Amino acid sequence: MNTETITPGGALRTLRAQAHLTLAEAAELGNTDISYLSRVETGKQEATPTFLGLMLLGLGRALLTEGGDETRLAEARGRTFLNPGQVEERFPQLNRGKLSRLRFNDRGPRFIKRGPRTVLYLESEIRRWLASPEAAVERIENPDSRALHPSNHRPGTTSVAGR
Repeated sequence: MNTETITPGGALRTLRAQAHLTLAEAAELGNTDISYLSRVETGKQEATPTFLGLMLLGLGRALLTEGGDETRLAEARGRTFLNPGQVEERFPQLNRGKLSRLRFNDRGPRFIKRGPRTVLYLESEIRRWLASPEAAVERIENPDSRALHPSNHRPGTTSVAGR
């Protein structure tokens, strides 16, 4: 009978080796630093469930594409995570308020909730969603309310609220 205990860090190390990833590549997939991943793998630090989930997602994608489509493997390794502020900088049509409303209404691009106040988006998911019919419907149903607010009109121009 095998009484060897498998730790979460040991499992991550095994999966990383099976995916033929370096520590740096795996850390990038999990959006973390190399030293933290190393400490988790060696059992010197306990991993949070969220961290383990992100690592398993990244390693799982790398394993699924390993030995297959090289483009998909490169995409899995080159993922870029963005917080709502970064999304707003790169995609001005998606400000923080709109992203929050979309999350609340179970709409919009998929996201990862890393903690009670931390949300991350994959840049590729943002681009996919913006090109989707769902985003077009969202723009028609909910135009940017800031453009309609009277305080956003220049002096001397006529606004609907001024009538």
